[in-house]
Amino acid sequence: MIGTPLRSFFSIIRASKFPIRFNTFLNCFTEDPCMASGMNDQKFIKSFTIFLVLGVVLTLFLIYLGNLNAGTITDRVRGERNAMAEAANSNALQPVGQINVASEGAEQAETVQVAAAATAIDGAGVYQSACMACHAAGVAGAPRVGDIAGWADRIAQG
Repeated sequence: MIGTPLRSFFSIIRASKFPIRFNTFLNCFTEDPCMASGMNDQKFIKSFTIFLVLGVVLTLFLIYLGNLNAGTITDRVRGERNAMAEAANSNALQPVGQINVASEGAEQAETVQVAAAATAIDGAGVYQSACMACHAAGVAGAPRVGDIAGWADRIAQG
């Protein structure tokens, strides 16, 4: 049987000076496994209850800190939004223009120089600037200049 050699092996090890934890581990093989750790139901319930209570307290504390921080941020953001809203309202309430009556000294409006009209570009210039932008490189499926097969279907359409 395996039990007899193991018991003699563990009795030799137990007699030596191993740490208590190792001796407790060895007791699992020779004694009742449920009682090997030395913890009964009352001790387990007490330590598990303490663990749960500490977990709940920690969770509530973190929730409190989150709400406290969120409230601070909310107040700061609310203040910034109110300041921006007041500035936008004051800008919206400013008059757009003014009425000038001849009897009052009317201010001269600034004269704006308008650029002269562009000179007319001849057909060759339009062809070089607009058409060649795509047809020189064949961009987006445009037939390239000199590609007779690519232009055949377009020429057929008219």
